Amino acid sequence: MRLAEIQATDPKAVVMNGYYSGYLGEEISVDELAAGVRHHYENGLSNIAPFMEAHDDVPPPEVLEKARAKAHEAGRPFYECPYNGEDIDPYVYDGNMSVEDYELMRLLVYYATIRALGCSNYIRFLYNSRKKRIAIQICEEIDREAIRVPEKTEGERYQFDISSSPLLSVIYKHCGWTTDQTFSVMGILHEKYHLVEYNLLSAKVISSDQFYDPDGKGV
Repeated sequence: MRLAEIQATDPKAVVMNGYYSGYLGEEISVDELAAGVRHHYENGLSNIAPFMEAHDDVPPPEVLEKARAKAHEAGRPFYECPYNGEDIDPYVYDGNMSVEDYELMRLLVYYATIRALGCSNYIRFLYNSRKKRIAIQICEEIDREAIRVPEKTEGERYQFDISSSPLLSVIYKHCGWTTDQTFSVMGILHEKYHLVEYNLLSAKVISSDQFYDPDGKGV
């Protein structure tokens, strides 16, 4: 890695930018810039060692771009951060994916589903990879992976779609789907378990302009 080479050459090397590093700025002279860099270097500030430690799991840009191209060729979004065994929140954009990749996969929840579940304020997703089924279940705000259901406002269009790339990436992979296709699945209500279940094996391909909630129009 280039940073390792720099550190080997000069252990006192610094890594800085005008936004995070003090004594630097966009509207300064070359002499002032040099003085700012010298201040950091001579006082051991912004040293390269802690920077490398904080970013030691980030592949080089050329490796990331090669992997991204391969993922897109396969019709899948690309997640930059290597998996470290920790749970990934599939409902939050965490910056490890480009906006383009993040929006490649979206899940639309019909308002009819929310009505069937008693218009609960919070829901969560359950996924059975063996049976290739996904369920939407009522839950509480404190429950893990709880998602707040948006309110339906009179006169406004209701659109409850989730950009949930890590979760959907797993589903697409297991089902052999590609992101150039849009799928629709009918759900079955199980009142006893407070959930609506979807058999992904029965999914039907629909056109992208059919990706809307027929009950979502303003009322």
